[in-house]
Amino acid sequence: MFELQFTSPHLSTFPAHLWRGSIKTTTATPLSIENNEVLASRNKYGNGEVLWAPSLIGLGSRMKKDYQALSSLLSEEVKVSIKNIPFRFKTIQKGILMKTLQSQISYITIIINKSKDKREVELELAKDLKLEPTILYSDKEGGISGNTVDISPEETLAIHWI
Repeated sequence: MFELQFTSPHLSTFPAHLWRGSIKTTTATPLSIENNEVLASRNKYGNGEVLWAPSLIGLGSRMKKDYQALSSLLSEEVKVSIKNIPFRFKTIQKGILMKTLQSQISYITIIINKSKDKREVELELAKDLKLEPTILYSDKEGGISGNTVDISPEETLAIHWI
């Protein structure tokens, strides 16, 4: 384990695990530098852009069981793209899984609670979506009120949005 300090964009420290990767930059902007080595960078090319950190910060967050810095970085990096995601958790939900299926006029979300506790989970819908939820399947006592899901431990919910 080691820490990777970003000097930009978020001035955050990320735990990393296994190897400390470095990058030789030509057109990229360094985001993390240690001992004159670039450990993370941002590069723009044409209409695209990439943030590259070859050290395993995702694995480091998992090993430390602390995803806050990684989640903040990812939220900032994908804030434009995330607007196109129809459903997402309003806050980090450890132990809760969600998958979304889309047809032409409706959606189905499958939500699974893999934690040991009954949970109340608030969902965010894309701003242009005005949909009403209906429970298609619940293997326990789960339900939904507005955009808030109540789900028991080890429960699976299927919600139809139309």
